[in-house]
Amino acid sequence: MDIRELKRILKEYLKFLAGDEGGERANLIGEQLSGMDLSGVNLKYAHLKRVNLEWADLEGADLSDSDLRAANLGSANLHKADLSGADLRGANLRAASLAGANLSGANLRGADLGLFHPDEADYARAIMPDGRVYDSAGHSMADFVN
Repeated sequence: MDIRELKRILKEYLKFLAGDEGGERANLIGEQLSGMDLSGVNLKYAHLKRVNLEWADLEGADLSDSDLRAANLGSANLHKADLSGADLRGANLRAASLAGANLSGANLRGADLGLFHPDEADYARAIMPDGRVYDSAGHSMADFVN
């Protein structure tokens, strides 16, 4: 996908989020967005399943409640990104920068976090790759039941 097409989709998506006529939910399923500068972008509730965001700059982006199942976020800059409530099942987050990111309530079941540093980001109430749910202090609350 080229940057012009992406900008068109994001423009329509902002209309959708505002409830304006002509707006459309962002559907970027399976798109190749690797290496793109998407810092500060609003993709809340977006369909991003299997999207390739490897090496993308998503600093400060709003990806809350988005569908990122099986997405490739390897080596992406997610510094201060909002991924709260996002569905990240099976996603690749290996070597991603998560410093200051909000992953509270996210579903990370089966995700590849690579070298996991729980002190870097907020994982409160997130379902971790092993199925456990942790509180804001990093203590296991209970095993997640399918």
